[in-house]
Amino acid sequence: MKSIITVLLSLILSVQTFAAELNIEVTQIEVLEGNIHIGLFVESGGFPKSTGQWQGKIISADQVTITATFTDIPAGDYAIAVFQDLNNNQALDTNFFGIPKEPYGFSGGNSTMGAPDFSEAKFSLAEHDKHSIKVALK
Repeated sequence: MKSIITVLLSLILSVQTFAAELNIEVTQIEVLEGNIHIGLFVESGGFPKSTGQWQGKIISADQVTITATFTDIPAGDYAIAVFQDLNNNQALDTNFFGIPKEPYGFSGGNSTMGAPDFSEAKFSLAEHDKHSIKVALK
């Protein structure tokens, strides 16, 4: 009986996780108010709308640079969308024409003409990968 338990414990402890870790550094936070919303998207997730994010984090905008970590992410293609919710209404405020009135940013850089497509913002994560991405707000 003792040897069976030893074998089972050895198997459990030797199982390796194949998940990746992702660190997202949000920079150029000029107004230290509200919250930073970080959305992690998969291709079929409706990028960049927050209702379609695969995972998300909300962090207080109390520093000019903040970092969020996502763990246990399966290998694959992902994209990041970030916005600063200055008035804490849980949404990216836009004007009549749909132009953001609050700071925002994307993985792959910031497009000058609206939000990028998923293919323009995507990056790949491999098994066991520890990946870091910087997103500058504009």
